Parts: sequence; C-alpha cells; structure tokens
Amino acid sequence: MTDYGAIARNCRRKAVELPEKFTKNAETIDFLMRSASAVEELCADLRMCRNELCLKCGNYHNAHKGACDGCRWKECVW
Repeated sequence: MTDYGAIARNCRRKAVELPEKFTKNAETIDFLMRSASAVEELCADLRMCRNELCLKCGNYHNAHKGACDGCRWKECVW
C-alpha cells in the first residue's frame, strides 16, 4: 500500500531543500507545494469514500465483535 502522506511530506521537504539554482524558479517550488496539497486533498476524499463504504455495509456497528476483521477497507492507510 502506498503511503500518500509520505509522498506529500516528501514534496514539501523537497520544495524547502531545493538547491539554490532552483530557488530562483518559483514555479518549481509552487508546483511541489500544490502537488503536496493535491495529494492530501485526494487522501481526504479517499477516507470519506472508505467511510461511506462502511456506512453502506453496516458491519461497523459490530466491529468490536470482529465483524470488520476481514474487510478489505479496514487496513487502508490513506
């Protein structure tokens, strides 16, 4: 499973740590920051979709009894 949070953090870190020859090109830094924001927005949308699937399934009411143990969406790290 891809850790999209790490991708967003990496984009922000690269934007801050760019060599000086790239800092003159503000478009590169802006692109990396917008990319990180877009990844985080998409992750939030994916979390909302997963929650919607849980609501449709309805087994989350019995999660404490192990109803969600075999669910493919339970372990998603978005």
